[in-house]
Amino acid sequence: GTPTTSGTANFAINFGGQTCTFSLTVDVLSATVLTLDCAGALPSPPTATENVVYGGSASIPYTGGNGTSYGNGAVINSTGVTGLTGLVGAGTLANGNGFITFFVSGTPTSAGTADFAISF
Repeated sequence: GTPTTSGTANFAINFGGQTCTFSLTVDVLSATVLTLDCAGALPSPPTATENVVYGGSASIPYTGGNGTSYGNGAVINSTGVTGLTGLVGAGTLANGNGFITFFVSGTPTSAGTADFAISF
Protein backbone atom coordinates (compact mmCIF):
# COMPACT_ATOMS: atom_id res chain seq x y z
CA GLY A 1 0.00 0.00 0.00
CA THR A 2 0.84 3.68 0.11
CA PRO A 3 1.35 5.20 3.58
CA THR A 4 -0.45 8.52 4.06
CA THR A 5 1.60 9.78 7.03
CA SER A 6 4.99 9.26 8.61
CA GLY A 7 5.51 7.39 11.87
CA THR A 8 5.29 3.71 12.72
CA ALA A 9 2.96 1.23 11.03
CA ASN A 10 2.16 -1.66 13.40
CA PHE A 11 0.81 -5.02 12.26
CA ALA A 12 -0.68 -7.50 14.75
CA ILE A 13 0.12 -11.00 13.48
CA ASN A 14 -1.69 -14.09 14.71
CA PHE A 15 -0.60 -17.34 13.06
CA GLY A 16 -0.64 -20.94 14.25
CA GLY A 17 -1.67 -19.93 17.75
CA GLN A 18 1.24 -17.50 18.08
CA THR A 19 1.04 -13.71 18.08
CA CYS A 20 3.48 -10.88 17.57
CA THR A 21 3.55 -7.29 16.39
CA PHE A 22 5.58 -6.31 13.36
CA SER A 23 6.52 -2.61 13.14
CA LEU A 24 7.60 -0.68 10.06
CA THR A 25 9.02 2.85 10.22
CA VAL A 26 7.53 5.21 7.64
CA ASP A 27 9.78 8.19 6.81
CA VAL A 28 8.68 11.57 5.50
CA LEU A 29 9.24 11.81 1.75
CA SER A 30 11.45 14.88 1.26
CA ALA A 31 12.47 16.61 -1.93
CA THR A 32 15.92 15.57 -3.13
CA VAL A 33 18.05 16.20 -6.21
CA LEU A 34 21.38 14.74 -7.28
CA THR A 35 22.91 18.01 -8.52
CA LEU A 36 22.18 21.74 -8.72
CA ASP A 37 23.76 23.70 -11.59
CA CYS A 38 23.88 27.28 -10.27
CA ALA A 39 26.35 28.23 -13.03
CA GLY A 40 23.63 27.32 -15.55
CA ALA A 41 20.98 29.51 -13.87
CA LEU A 42 18.87 31.65 -16.18
CA PRO A 43 18.04 34.98 -14.45
CA SER A 44 15.13 37.13 -15.60
CA PRO A 45 15.70 40.02 -15.95
CA PRO A 46 19.33 39.11 -16.61
CA THR A 47 20.97 42.09 -14.85
CA ALA A 48 20.38 44.41 -11.92
CA THR A 49 21.54 48.02 -11.60
CA GLU A 50 23.36 49.56 -8.63
CA ASN A 51 20.97 51.48 -6.31
CA VAL A 52 17.88 50.53 -8.38
CA VAL A 53 15.21 48.22 -6.97
CA TYR A 54 15.39 44.77 -8.56
CA GLY A 55 12.81 42.02 -8.65
CA GLY A 56 13.24 38.87 -10.66
CA SER A 57 13.85 35.17 -10.62
CA ALA A 58 16.34 32.61 -11.82
CA SER A 59 15.62 29.12 -13.12
CA ILE A 60 18.26 26.83 -11.68
CA PRO A 61 18.72 23.45 -13.41
CA TYR A 62 18.90 20.24 -11.41
CA THR A 63 19.32 16.56 -12.15
CA GLY A 64 17.89 13.53 -10.36
CA GLY A 65 14.73 15.00 -8.86
CA ASN A 66 12.46 12.60 -7.00
CA GLY A 67 9.07 14.06 -8.00
CA THR A 68 8.27 15.41 -4.53
CA SER A 69 6.71 18.76 -3.67
CA TYR A 70 8.52 21.26 -1.42
CA GLY A 71 7.77 24.54 0.33
CA ASN A 72 9.44 27.95 0.14
CA GLY A 73 13.05 27.96 1.28
CA ALA A 74 14.61 30.28 3.83
CA VAL A 75 15.55 33.83 2.86
CA ILE A 76 19.19 34.09 1.73
CA ASN A 77 21.11 37.39 1.82
CA SER A 78 23.47 38.18 -1.03
CA THR A 79 27.21 38.42 -0.48
CA GLY A 80 29.74 40.25 -2.63
CA VAL A 81 27.22 42.83 -3.77
CA THR A 82 24.84 43.20 -0.83
CA GLY A 83 21.30 44.54 -0.62
CA LEU A 84 19.56 41.64 -2.34
CA THR A 85 17.69 38.70 -0.86
CA GLY A 86 16.50 35.50 -2.46
CA LEU A 87 14.62 32.33 -1.74
CA VAL A 88 13.73 29.09 -3.47
CA GLY A 89 10.02 29.22 -4.28
CA ALA A 90 7.69 26.32 -3.52
CA GLY A 91 7.13 23.75 -6.25
CA THR A 92 7.24 20.11 -7.25
CA LEU A 93 10.35 18.40 -8.58
CA ALA A 94 10.26 16.45 -11.80
CA ASN A 95 11.16 12.78 -11.70
CA GLY A 96 14.57 13.35 -13.27
CA ASN A 97 15.77 16.72 -14.53
CA GLY A 98 14.15 20.13 -14.23
CA PHE A 99 14.44 23.61 -12.75
CA ILE A 100 13.83 25.16 -9.33
CA THR A 101 12.83 28.83 -9.20
CA PHE A 102 14.94 31.21 -7.12
CA PHE A 103 13.25 34.59 -6.48
CA VAL A 104 15.48 37.66 -5.96
CA SER A 105 14.54 41.15 -4.77
CA GLY A 106 16.09 44.23 -3.21
CA THR A 107 18.43 47.06 -4.12
CA PRO A 108 22.05 46.21 -4.97
CA THR A 109 24.41 48.50 -3.06
CA SER A 110 27.21 48.45 -5.66
CA ALA A 111 28.20 47.12 -9.07
CA GLY A 112 29.71 43.64 -9.25
CA THR A 113 28.47 40.14 -8.57
CA ALA A 114 25.84 39.22 -5.98
CA ASP A 115 26.33 35.67 -4.73
CA PHE A 116 23.76 33.46 -3.00
CA ALA A 117 24.65 30.29 -1.06
CA ILE A 118 21.78 27.97 -2.01
CA SER A 119 21.27 24.69 -0.19
CA PHE A 120 18.52 22.38 -1.45
